[in-house]
Amino acid sequence: MKIRRLYIGDFGILRNQVLENVNPGIVVIGGLNRAGKSTFMQVLKYLGFGFPTGKGLPPASGKYEVEADIGLNVGDTYNLRLSGYAQPSIRRTFGSDTEFASARDIFELDDFTYQRLFIITLDELNRSMAVPSQEKRKLQSILLGAVFSDMLFIPRLEKDFTNEADK
Repeated sequence: MKIRRLYIGDFGILRNQVLENVNPGIVVIGGLNRAGKSTFMQVLKYLGFGFPTGKGLPPASGKYEVEADIGLNVGDTYNLRLSGYAQPSIRRTFGSDTEFASARDIFELDDFTYQRLFIITLDELNRSMAVPSQEKRKLQSILLGAVFSDMLFIPRLEKDFTNEADK
């Protein structure tokens, strides 16, 4: 999945923000304290399956509104829209005739795994000892899988970073 455009209408301190032309490689989000970096990461964390109630999310001024254009395959684009606490609505905007009824159909993951693929905070890692054993095993397998797949890219990343540094 590649996010091609992300619009955050109302989520915490983020209002009417648009992110477009996202680099397909590594993306670094930086900023001063309280600039919205963690809030932005929460948007990404819940984008696929919706905002949960009772999770200590930053408040919206009205109701949560987020919209993303995502690319799944070459040429296929879908619009994913979140409004309040409802499940995401998904519609095909370009490409094949494949329609999806839910985010679970698109990502072929459960919400726990989806959320951890994008974000695993230091707080979650520190609290992992208090996580129920079934969730702990899932988290460990996600981390282990992520580490192995990322290890394959280390030589290429080293070369890319060296080339960029030389420029």
